[in-house]
Amino acid sequence: MRRCSNCGETTQPGFVSDTYTRKGVTIEVTVSGIPAELCLACGWNFTELETVREIESLVAPLFMGAPHLSRLPVPKIVIEFPALVTA
Repeated sequence: MRRCSNCGETTQPGFVSDTYTRKGVTIEVTVSGIPAELCLACGWNFTELETVREIESLVAPLFMGAPHLSRLPVPKIVIEFPALVTA
């Protein structure tokens, strides 16, 4: 466990979701089940830099060469990492 960099309270392991968009691209990618440290006191969360880099490398190809859709709504792509179950 860590101390929250926002309020100083103790954090606990958990999972968060994040939505990725790119300017000029009509795709929205939501990634859920991202491991993070959560602060229950202030709501702040912290994700390891290596985890962020892995997710960004996963979603980046989804934005490359994406067509501009003028008549259709913004497509939404969902990536979900299942929570690890320990015995």
